[in-house]
Amino acid sequence: MTSHYICVWYVLNGQPDRFAVPELLARKFFQHAYRIGKDNRPAGQSTAEYVREQLDQLGLGAELTRVPWGSKKKPLPLPPSKLAARKEVSGVPHTE
Repeated sequence: MTSHYICVWYVLNGQPDRFAVPELLARKFFQHAYRIGKDNRPAGQSTAEYVREQLDQLGLGAELTRVPWGSKKKPLPLPPSKLAARKEVSGVPHTE
């Protein structure tokens, strides 16, 4: 239970959770996206777009391009992160 409080603290303070495992989090977001369905995702986003947006909002997983999924762990591609573009433009790590 303590780890949940730590995660919430990082989110509320606008910092990426340095203990989070982006790949595992992405898989949870995939599960959530499938559970809520296409009609309930913002602006009809694809599942991969939804997952990428959620990771970007948390400041995590900019380096992820694929996420293992399903029983055979077939990798699903993710769109490029907006965080990576911000790092390239500014030259400093993104801390929002």
